[in-house]
Amino acid sequence: MSGMFSVPLLIIRTDADALIEVNGQQYGECRAFGQVAVPVSDEGECYVLVMPLVNGGTSRFYPVTRKLSFRDGEPLPPVSDDVTVLKWDDAIYEVMIKVGRFPKEDTGAPKVIASLKAPYGTGDIYTLYVENGLKFAVENGSRVLAGYSLGYGTDGSISFFDTGDRLLTVISAKLEERERMLILDSALSPMLDVTGDAVYIEDGTVRVIKRLNTLMLHEICTEYNYENGRFTAKKPIRGYYTHKKPSFTGNYETAMAFCEAVREEFAEEAVSYLTEELKKGVGFSELREFVGSFTDARVPVFAGSENMLGLISSADGMATVRLLKFDFSDGLISNITEC
Repeated sequence: MSGMFSVPLLIIRTDADALIEVNGQQYGECRAFGQVAVPVSDEGECYVLVMPLVNGGTSRFYPVTRKLSFRDGEPLPPVSDDVTVLKWDDAIYEVMIKVGRFPKEDTGAPKVIASLKAPYGTGDIYTLYVENGLKFAVENGSRVLAGYSLGYGTDGSISFFDTGDRLLTVISAKLEERERMLILDSALSPMLDVTGDAVYIEDGTVRVIKRLNTLMLHEICTEYNYENGRFTAKKPIRGYYTHKKPSFTGNYETAMAFCEAVREEFAEEAVSYLTEELKKGVGFSELREFVGSFTDARVPVFAGSENMLGLISSADGMATVRLLKFDFSDGLISNITEC
């Protein structure tokens, strides 16, 4: 396998809309998780400047400059943990650089989101407020009895959960990239502290939904039931809880969905992407061993990669890629070979 380029290319990717500069020369705008291609030498150093064009919800983005080194045609491991380097082939290198982030400072007065009286007759006041992040405080007169910092977010609620034998306080926090639920007993001690893409109480059960990094947008639901004075987690269940099952068409999508299903050990789904003949010739354990572990699956960036998929694994700033080629019959996978 070889990329069809006479001059080595550096594929630059980042996690926010940004302007890209290499060795002092601007190469234009790179959309979040898009890419900009820059010709480079496969020997020596190059300096990449990523200048964000946007901010996050509760974060400010700032520019970062990172040095990339190449020796004898090979990229060296980066010295910063916000950089990942991948060599696709002898002519194409890829670098992922994360923009800098720090929380937006709130210099104004605290903003109260919710304020309730404690239900225990103590006169305590429970307050959820925003002040450089989302915080929860319990006060009685001028005394602060307890306080919790919940993370960076601007919305949430306070409620009470009647278990039948006790009344618990529930703090729900909508943070920048997740939701958090903190459940306290009458002594204001945590009984349950969970985070997920969605966290809520339904029919007396705490449900924590976490989305998997898959094309099919799989979700895992873990339920916590109150039993014998404590919360007990049940076995996580896969399903679609916050959205409908997506549909797709195309060979690349089929190949990606298959590889991700194998990685996640969704055996029934994985074999559903195979032709009947291939199903008969291979078991799921063999598929699992062949596909192996990977963190990301992407279409190769070089020309001549039709029906090929790159399975990427990252460790210590360096990424490796395995290339698989798929044959199809009536939209199903009929054969898989490693390139």
